[in-house]
Amino acid sequence: MCGINGITEGNQLARIYRMMEHTKRRGPDGSSTWTNHHVSFGHNLLAIYGDIGQSLQPYQYKDSVLIFNGAIYNHKQFYPEYEIDTHAVAKGLYHFGPKFLRELEGMWALAFYKDGKLILARDHFGVKPLFYRNTDKGMIFSSSINALERKETKLNLFAFALYRQFGYVPGYLTLIDGTFKLTPGQIIEYDCQTKKKVTTNVWDEFNFVNDLDVSKEEFRDGLQEAIRKSYIGVRQRGIFLSGGLDSTSVAHYLEEKNTFTSRYEPQSANFNDDADIAQMMADEYGFNHCNINITPDNYYADLEEAMIALEQPVFNKSTPSYFTINRCLKDAGTIVTYSGDGGDEMYTGYITHGRYSNTDNPFRDHYRAIAWKPKKRMNVLDQSLEMGEMAYVNYMESWFPGNVFGDDHLNNCLFVEMLTRVSEDFLTRNDKFGSYFGMEGRFPLLNQKFYKYVMQIPSVIKMENFEPDKYANGEYKFLARDSLKGILPDYVINKPKTGWSIPDNEWRKTQQEFRDKMVKRIREPLGNKIDQLVDWQRADGVKTFYASAFFKTWAKNNNLTL
Repeated sequence: MCGINGITEGNQLARIYRMMEHTKRRGPDGSSTWTNHHVSFGHNLLAIYGDIGQSLQPYQYKDSVLIFNGAIYNHKQFYPEYEIDTHAVAKGLYHFGPKFLRELEGMWALAFYKDGKLILARDHFGVKPLFYRNTDKGMIFSSSINALERKETKLNLFAFALYRQFGYVPGYLTLIDGTFKLTPGQIIEYDCQTKKKVTTNVWDEFNFVNDLDVSKEEFRDGLQEAIRKSYIGVRQRGIFLSGGLDSTSVAHYLEEKNTFTSRYEPQSANFNDDADIAQMMADEYGFNHCNINITPDNYYADLEEAMIALEQPVFNKSTPSYFTINRCLKDAGTIVTYSGDGGDEMYTGYITHGRYSNTDNPFRDHYRAIAWKPKKRMNVLDQSLEMGEMAYVNYMESWFPGNVFGDDHLNNCLFVEMLTRVSEDFLTRNDKFGSYFGMEGRFPLLNQKFYKYVMQIPSVIKMENFEPDKYANGEYKFLARDSLKGILPDYVINKPKTGWSIPDNEWRKTQQEFRDKMVKRIREPLGNKIDQLVDWQRADGVKTFYASAFFKTWAKNNNLTL
């Protein structure tokens, strides 16, 4: 994990140094700057390869300069002479331009300067963030939204509508008005002299052709290759072992001994099924396994710092507990973390996947299947602020790489999930919490070769369900379960989905002290028009309770206004 910062103005190092203060947690091992008459760059380094001297950035290749955050797993395929991936990326961009990024396996946010032209880019799945603002003199960009020199923090009401309906903000918008993010796979080419931009995407020349025959051996080989490719660098590793099929497959093929999971108090059996399975696997495989106990007290104690680390609220009722787990991994010496995120959205793993209809528009189906119903949203007092289905469809069509869509409608919907919820909820949470503690998060299943292979398998195969009495429609994960039988333990293969989540019903409804503290946080006035934006007295549902608490905490910390 590193931090990158830049301004499309020359000789602005004082400003760059101030920006780097916001990203120093991302890169605690070193920092450096570079400037000319067109751009100013700053970089905070997390040295995954161990050699700080060779890894320092900005990195100059001939008359070009690169600042890079991420990890490239196949860089030696292109330039075997380089041990460090940053050097290979700089050479590839120098000789081939942005099209070089299409073939890379890994994750990145980067800025590359050559001959008066700037390239900004984000990886295929949006693992690494990159935020920017347009200024009178060009652009300012950073890994941290808080580094962008804003004079005030005003709420973007359309983005707020997205947050209220999904719990995250997909696409190029952020909750802060006038502040944007690169979308997954997006490339911006910026001319520093004319100030003109050209936007493309690494997905632009690909589309899903759903005609593959399924081979269990080919699936296993592809999965194993994807996971083992991500094993680069020399720093200590740790795996988020949830007890589910995806994180278990990562642990099996990665052959890493350090694993971590969470247990929840009170000890309700159904909320610790995953932890029990994770412990069984750890015992069988001989892992160095750590159980992290999550209670209402430590959840609440970490809530505010979790929102500071996130920089923008993202709804998931377990969010503060993920922050706690990341801190425990760092305390154990971990620098590189691994998880199984993305598997459900490739194989089908949620009840919602059985709810997709078959309209002619995946965005419309995504809205109908995923968006929270009106009674489950934060209740705005001005109904004109509600975002309707067509407004959502139009917004998605304005940025999403829809050229990728094939003839399989459910696979198209799964791709929408990957570049929205997975990117802006799961991956963002991991990136921000990991970087807050100076760690780098990796997602081995999000290997573009393996992903493209899985997404060309007809969804009718993925949706097979041999046990409808045990598994809801959409969550059986037939493709992975059938292929990994005999490879993973039966107690993993046959385990119903339970989810890695706090016992909300017990905490919200029976833990009075916890409830009182959360309600106080939700109803505490901000002293501006946002107090009249929402009926904060009605934030008591399973979603609104936590979404409101997270939003109000962030709003207060950032002096948010309308």
